[in-house]
Amino acid sequence: MPETLYDQVAYPSRPFQQTHPLRLALPAALFGLAYAPMDRARVLEIGCGEGGNIIPLALSYPGATIVGFDLAETAIAAGRRTVEA
Repeated sequence: MPETLYDQVAYPSRPFQQTHPLRLALPAALFGLAYAPMDRARVLEIGCGEGGNIIPLALSYPGATIVGFDLAETAIAAGRRTVEA
């Protein structure tokens, strides 16, 4: 895959409280909508960077299916190194 602008300029990769599935479940509950318990939730993060938001979720909820993708191969490689470590 060719290098992208995202490979050239790194952007912060950290947890974002406002995207945590439990936080997103609250409005669903208030409106009477069903939501998946975190132990079996499915999370997709588009533009996950180095995984700073989804890696902690995956560690906290091993039964959940958590997937992220990013156009920056350098960011994905850094995230994979973090997971391996």
